[in-house]
Amino acid sequence: MTSASPPMERKGRFHVRPGFLLGCAIFLMVFFLPGALWNKLYAQRALFALATVAILSGWFFVLLSPESNSRWRSVIALVASIYLTISLPAFAYELSPFYWWLHHRAPLFYIWPFVHWGYALTLLGLIGSFFGRGRARIAFVIASTVLVIIRLAGIWLL
Repeated sequence: MTSASPPMERKGRFHVRPGFLLGCAIFLMVFFLPGALWNKLYAQRALFALATVAILSGWFFVLLSPESNSRWRSVIALVASIYLTISLPAFAYELSPFYWWLHHRAPLFYIWPFVHWGYALTLLGLIGSFFGRGRARIAFVIASTVLVIIRLAGIWLL
């Protein structure tokens, strides 16, 4: 009996998917890059600018095609993208060269949860960004990965 589909040709004995290799490269980058960026404020600010552009482009792609296959998946992706957007002022505050405003209490109430629960919230934002679709998912995953690197690389003042 023959099958309806032709057999797939094997290219080699050991074939690794490119997505797996990309995932390993990103994991190693997240693991080693924070040590390289330790106390390098200009590099952290450049990564912050990259994260900001990625979040803005992610929102552009979300608004460009808002339909989704699954309701719960789109809700998780929307919550993660909202979290990534509202976390930008906290990162900007910590990377700011103007330390005179650290004495004011108003920004501290906004930033306090991001600092004290920062690792958990940032990692949840990273996980939630994988639930998006298409180009919006790519943009939010890049932004959340960069924010995790910045969070691991810096000394938070609060």
